[in-house]
Amino acid sequence: MKPTDKKSLKTEKLLRDYFHYAVIIGICAINLTISALIRRSNIFFVANPTPISFNFGYYSSIIILVSATWLLIKFDLFKKSPVYGIFVMSGLYSNFAEKLIWNNVADYLSFANVNLNLADIQIFLGVIMINVEVWLRNRPAIDPDHKKK
Repeated sequence: MKPTDKKSLKTEKLLRDYFHYAVIIGICAINLTISALIRRSNIFFVANPTPISFNFGYYSSIIILVSATWLLIKFDLFKKSPVYGIFVMSGLYSNFAEKLIWNNVADYLSFANVNLNLADIQIFLGVIMINVEVWLRNRPAIDPDHKKK
């Protein structure tokens, strides 16, 4: 094997292993751009100071971010189902970055008296998809030959 082949294989592995982090950063940039455009326009939005239901300031956001990141890495979710992990992490990091930049989160979508933004939808869908996948993986197999007595 040529030295260039080893280097290209190493680079390919590195890109493959860290690609999901680049996607998370890209989605966060899109979410923050949408939020900035909505803030600058005359579109209605609710400036939600607490994207999380309890208000302990930045400490609660940091604890949730670190905990979620640790859980996703600990249980190797990025390798098992990378799309779901990307949804959850990009939503969490987008809301946190928005709170750091503007001191609140712009909720510009309203459904049945619930105000939310794209990042909230990403978190919700990611968590639902993770739960469905875990449930499907851990459910007992159905034995077609099993007969009731």
